[in-house]
Amino acid sequence: MPKARSPRKRKTPRNRKNSSLTIYIIVGLLCCALIWLIIHEPGKPSIKQSTTDIDGKAEQTQQTKAEKPAKDETEIDAAIRKAARELGVPDTSVKRKEKDHSVRYRIPLDRGKVDLLFSNMIVKGRVESAGGSLQKGREASFKHILSFAKSGLSREYEVELFYDPEVYPKVVKAKNIAIVVDDFGSIKGSLLEEFLSIDPNISIAIFPGMPYSEFTMQQAAMRKMEALIHVPMEPIGYPATDPGKDAILVQLSDSEIQRRIDKFIKELPYCKGINNHMGSLATTEHDVMQSVMNALRKHDKYFLDSRTSNVSVAYQVAQKTHLRAYQNQLFLDSPDISDATMQAKLDQITRLSNSYPNVIAITHCHNEAKLEYLKTMVQRLKEAGFNLVRVSELSAQNLPPI
Repeated sequence: MPKARSPRKRKTPRNRKNSSLTIYIIVGLLCCALIWLIIHEPGKPSIKQSTTDIDGKAEQTQQTKAEKPAKDETEIDAAIRKAARELGVPDTSVKRKEKDHSVRYRIPLDRGKVDLLFSNMIVKGRVESAGGSLQKGREASFKHILSFAKSGLSREYEVELFYDPEVYPKVVKAKNIAIVVDDFGSIKGSLLEEFLSIDPNISIAIFPGMPYSEFTMQQAAMRKMEALIHVPMEPIGYPATDPGKDAILVQLSDSEIQRRIDKFIKELPYCKGINNHMGSLATTEHDVMQSVMNALRKHDKYFLDSRTSNVSVAYQVAQKTHLRAYQNQLFLDSPDISDATMQAKLDQITRLSNSYPNVIAITHCHNEAKLEYLKTMVQRLKEAGFNLVRVSELSAQNLPPI
């Protein structure tokens, strides 16, 4: 009888359990890779990038929308409105009126922040960048009126810039006055010492090339007083009236004017700016003043127009050159230093402070009598509530770039 076979054992695949786990892992990795490929499909940003781009596009759209002309308005309208915003004028205060083929804008300005000249330049610059051209401009009392046109447009545009206290409520501000004492460089001893001791916030202007010019500059710096270079410039009566050595004369070349300004600054480097001595002719010559401002800009110095001429263009040229610029508004010791003159000057300063946030005045250091006059003037100004400040501390005009 044949021997019974023992039942054959069924073979189980080795490491079956481990093989199944491996398959699951591979499938999982493939799924992850597929999801990654979907999310990072070429040409599509990630979720984080999309959010950033959406926010950026929204911001850009909002900005573009603000600068885009409204319905029935042109690029010139948009340029005018943009200029008004840069001048700090609320959109609701800009008035637009259309009649026949002309459009008139009335733009009210804040006297305490911008002046008419720069507002004029900003509007003109923006309109020209939009393809418009200035046809004419005229100046009335405390307003400028500009007329523009653009090739291809039948409309003409008129922009009226004016100060309006109704739009900008008057805020009680501190009354500031900067006093500049001219003609230092030749006085010394106790007279110099007493002038420099009146108040550290007084600014002084020093003639270059005088016996005590550098000494005075150093003494002022020790007291933290602000100093200017008192640059001689050609007066109307030249040569009978001599402004001094190395004066800025109208017949000088651009390079020679800049050389002389460079020389003065090298001699008196601590001075923060310059103002003109005499110059009733030089300050009326645009090209001469442009050469002066170009030299000052290289050295980051400011310009104070002493206003020895009512038709001076120096301040306007300095502003157009984007130079820090200031204007003298009155001479404290003119025509004399009597009590009556002092009272008249105090009244004038008070009136000016009602219209302007800052007042600048000039006086001189010639003798003891002028020293006592200035001491009393400073005391009375402080009693009247004025703050004495250095020229460079006067609040700068809030102006957009041109």
